[in-house]
Amino acid sequence: MHYVYTDKPYNSKSHKSRAKCVISDFKKYEPKYTKNNSKIIIGLISKLDIALRNAELSMKTAKDRKSTNPSSNLHLLIEELRRQEEKN
Repeated sequence: MHYVYTDKPYNSKSHKSRAKCVISDFKKYEPKYTKNNSKIIIGLISKLDIALRNAELSMKTAKDRKSTNPSSNLHLLIEELRRQEEKN
């Protein structure tokens, strides 16, 4: 979501879980990705607005297709957190 929009559904493949399939695709953009790598996390924060737009589009596309794979509603949480931050 942080680099490009995709509506590719992720499913388990032979020995790979859905999560591992997602990570495999993500490593095309972040080859040095590992869990808890703070440098990559900091870099992703700068791409947050792109990810939010892509998540919103993903959710709309999923509703149109009547399928939740793939989709994300994490953008709703981030938007709410931003609204709460503005209030304070």
